[in-house]
Amino acid sequence: MRGVNTVISFQWVLVSILSSTLVMGAWYFLLEPEEYGVLAILLVLWLVVHALLLHFLGAQIDTAKSDTDQADALPELFETHPLPMWIYAKKTLQFLAVNEAATQAYGYSREAFQQMRLTAIRPKTETRALLDHFDQGLPPTEVGDTWTHRTKEGKLKQVILYARAYPFKGKDARLVAVYDYTTEYTSRELHRKQHAFLQEVLDHIPQPVWVVDSDLHLLYGNPLFQQQMKPFFPERLPEGSPVLWPDMDPAVRTRYEKHYALAKSGETVTFYDPGPPTHEREGQWVSLTPVHYPSGRLQYIVCAASQEWLSIQVPHS
Repeated sequence: MRGVNTVISFQWVLVSILSSTLVMGAWYFLLEPEEYGVLAILLVLWLVVHALLLHFLGAQIDTAKSDTDQADALPELFETHPLPMWIYAKKTLQFLAVNEAATQAYGYSREAFQQMRLTAIRPKTETRALLDHFDQGLPPTEVGDTWTHRTKEGKLKQVILYARAYPFKGKDARLVAVYDYTTEYTSRELHRKQHAFLQEVLDHIPQPVWVVDSDLHLLYGNPLFQQQMKPFFPERLPEGSPVLWPDMDPAVRTRYEKHYALAKSGETVTFYDPGPPTHEREGQWVSLTPVHYPSGRLQYIVCAASQEWLSIQVPHS
């Protein structure tokens, strides 16, 4: 762009000088000697007009040059940002520029990156999804898109991308910042698998088991617990429901309130529940085990009931 503007400026000045010379020469031969003063005035005016035009043209060229340099320059924040960042051409998906953090995170040099397309850092299983993503059209700004990336060594990363339109070197390009949340993703997946495994175990325990939060609302109830609750809740006691419901037998409610309060204070409690006097079922032993956060705050209470301990002497409660 700068070279083109320089050529145009030179051509314009050259044409201006030649045209001025021809016009003034023609007037010189056409005018009488006593009219040469008028010719001098016209010449001065001609030069002033051309000087103003040249000044205006120079300002326009400087502005265009400044805009071009600004568009092509990489800000210091891009180069020094701790998150991997890059600029790619929207049409070809070619890397145009990367920062130092990107070379360290992915193992490629800047030169290697600039020979690659976005598909080169994706597992083959995501290539089609990536191309489909571009086919659907991109918004000016993308926030929080999650993808899987692959490093030069073949290590997979779970990443969150933030992208926006960013014209660069005359190309329709996009600027991308990458947040690596592999650790959080792995931890979350491990927690999910552990939770699924624990629930499967609890579902197969041959006694009622339920978990309540600090407000005594149900977090989980295994099938035997739900079966035990059927006389009171024929459909199913949904998660989030209070385990001390309003129309509960007053004597049973008082008993459970007392022992739940002890569990909430940090004690592990075991008590005998004979059930409501009007209900024809055997009594059961109930165990309440509080579980705390590392800070010491109560997280939840694990509750279990059993009818197999009835041979134990029933305590006064």
